[in-house]
Amino acid sequence: MSYQDNLKNAFGVLLHPGKETKRQMGIGESLKFYYSVMIIPMILGIILGAVIGMSSGGAVAMISAVLLDYVIVFPIVSILVGAGIYHAIIGKLFKLYKGNYERVVNAFTYMIIPFLLIYWIVLPLSVNSSLLGSTVAVNGIPSGVSALAPIGLLLTVIFGIWALIVSVIALSTQLNISRVKAFGTMVLEGVIIGIIYLVVVLMVTAIAL
Repeated sequence: MSYQDNLKNAFGVLLHPGKETKRQMGIGESLKFYYSVMIIPMILGIILGAVIGMSSGGAVAMISAVLLDYVIVFPIVSILVGAGIYHAIIGKLFKLYKGNYERVVNAFTYMIIPFLLIYWIVLPLSVNSSLLGSTVAVNGIPSGVSALAPIGLLLTVIFGIWALIVSVIALSTQLNISRVKAFGTMVLEGVIIGIIYLVVVLMVTAIAL
């Protein structure tokens, strides 16, 4: 598909996830789709991060964070590794669907789209929101924080909820399971990962003592 078709598909995922998450792609095609969609948000994130970062001398760190997340963390960790963990736990261990790893990667690629399109705003506001607007302190707290931090939080909550809805629909569509079951598998995966994490922490703590 062309770059324009990929962008159309990405924005379609936000508005009509039930219809726009049916496309079946190979792993390479999924990554190509991701990288074509992330170009504009990443550039906007670099520009906004540079503007905010220059006020505190942290422009390089802000730009580096945007590049690292968009180029490596999201596609490698969030999509490929995330899909692998889900497939190992839900598909192989519990055998709750019959789809292969490739279909899970498709779903995870669609799942990250809502977050991908808003992250370029959320990151700079979350990291250095006080550098926009007034710097007059109220009770020792820069007014920019009180004015802009809630905006980043609100956007995160709104798109987080919508990302959850898209995630359930994408998993349901790609793996041919009901939406209730798709949501249940996400909860189950979270519980299993939480238990594993807790066990590891307890073991490390015990060894350290």
